[in-house]
Amino acid sequence: MIAPFGAACADLRHEEIPDAGIITRVAQQIGGSVGIAVLAVIFQHSAGDAHTPGDLADGFDAAFRWSVAFTAVAVPLCLFLPGRPKPPVPADHAEQGAAAEVQEQSGRTSPGA
Repeated sequence: MIAPFGAACADLRHEEIPDAGIITRVAQQIGGSVGIAVLAVIFQHSAGDAHTPGDLADGFDAAFRWSVAFTAVAVPLCLFLPGRPKPPVPADHAEQGAAAEVQEQSGRTSPGA
């Protein structure tokens, strides 16, 4: 959940981050509820008419394997999330860089330098 939250907050100003935190918390609650419901349906389908502990274990095994598969699909998707934006260059550094560039160009074109 850290990678999507970081991507969601990447372009926010400092005072906007608490609002994004609330949205992330709601998404965690809904996602967790839906995920548990899906795994419960998988377990019920696999071990619905279980009469022995081994049959129940098979149901848990199926649910666990599906949860690993869902995780294996989700992890590579995190690689497609946007990275950190490049920090803006302060105005004084940009002016100094432009002045140095002008001096270099004028030094190359002047014949007496």
